[in-house]
Amino acid sequence: MAGIGFELKKLYRKKGLFNNSKAILYSIAVTIGPTVICMATLLFFNILLKNAKVNIEGQNIIQATIMYSFIFLLILTSGYSMVISRYISDKLYEKKYQDIKASLYGAILIIVSIGSIIGILFYFKSPLDITYKVLAYILFIELIIEIILSVYVTALENFKVITAAFFIGFLCTAIISSLMITYTNINPLIILIASFDVGLLLLILILYYEIQKYFKIDNKNYFEFLGWFKKHYLLFAINTFYTLAIYIHNFVFWMVSDMNYVVGETFIYCPSYDVPAFYALVSTLPTMIMFVVKFETSFFDKFKVYFHFVNNGASYKDIEVAREEMKEVLFREITYIMMFQLIITVVAIFIGDNIFMRMGFTSQMIDEFNILALGYYCMMMIFVITNVLLYFDDRKGAFVLNGIFLVTNMLFTIKTTILGERYFGMGIFISAIIVMCLGLLRLKYFTNNIEYYVFCKNVRWSK
Repeated sequence: MAGIGFELKKLYRKKGLFNNSKAILYSIAVTIGPTVICMATLLFFNILLKNAKVNIEGQNIIQATIMYSFIFLLILTSGYSMVISRYISDKLYEKKYQDIKASLYGAILIIVSIGSIIGILFYFKSPLDITYKVLAYILFIELIIEIILSVYVTALENFKVITAAFFIGFLCTAIISSLMITYTNINPLIILIASFDVGLLLLILILYYEIQKYFKIDNKNYFEFLGWFKKHYLLFAINTFYTLAIYIHNFVFWMVSDMNYVVGETFIYCPSYDVPAFYALVSTLPTMIMFVVKFETSFFDKFKVYFHFVNNGASYKDIEVAREEMKEVLFREITYIMMFQLIITVVAIFIGDNIFMRMGFTSQMIDEFNILALGYYCMMMIFVITNVLLYFDDRKGAFVLNGIFLVTNMLFTIKTTILGERYFGMGIFISAIIVMCLGLLRLKYFTNNIEYYVFCKNVRWSK
């Protein structure tokens, strides 16, 4: 995060429309560039399938394949990546670069082994064409490798490379799929998944090359990073809980709702709920951009000054002044982000009626989007609060917060699903707004008592 902040500060210090535009584009590229490109890939595939006159069933199979791959990829790797990130950070601080490169092989081996078993079990009894299943399985494994490589490339603080690699992979996928659908008679579903596999392979090779170029020396400590899971198990749980909480309401609808159906006798899908939920999630992407920009260009400086005074024996008066300045900037920026995203959410709700009606949404789906947009707004505020708590190393607070979010989201969604269509989407909204308020209270309590946590809580007495 600090590496992103340093680069953004350089850009924002330069005056002029061009430099400000460049800084905004860089912020977007760093935070949601890969997400936007992946979404563009899915949209592009939908256009190709419609032009190729592929039926709705075929279109749903492609969407479900990619959706399932991404959702279960994130659930599988989110906590794992968090701990690996901490391992890499510690090794960078210690300047033990050879351990970082060695850990890459061990990290990929373990998570790919787990993912391989999951993928095989999932597709084993599927009646889909064997070629399609193999290509879909390769897609899932490649995505796992890509996300682990991205964690290591981020350590290089070469964020432009990640976005450029995603763009090249997307361009390769688009060109191959377009040409093959136009000039061959191969099944379009096979073509799209195969072209996606090729694009991901190119992306993986670029990321791996960058890592090899930077970390030239390694050793045999392939699995040393596993020790970090024992030290930082809460980081694993926090990220896993939050990721599960994002999708648990979808899972409930897949399993409980009578509106779901099975695509290709393989994927459970509930488009009347999943599609509004997807667009509601898209409406919150600006929060991720604003979080990085506002916190890394303002709050981090105050945060750094405060802990510099703490660690270097400054007077209590200086520490107190630095603490108050840090708190002021912290809550000012959180308020700014909340207001900024609230405006975007309200605008999305107001203009959504006309846009979604033209897209074929039913009135029920539009109502679901409206309440889900508010739910995802609160959910992204939980994301912001969780990250701020982790700035202060309040892992227990973040763990409890996200654990409550996961459990209440699931329970409230089950209850509202049973109550009927009028209440669809209310589960995640009620859960998220409660947890958001709890998170703000926890953050206020922690910052009001920060000296206790800094000077007393972490003291280890010895004889």
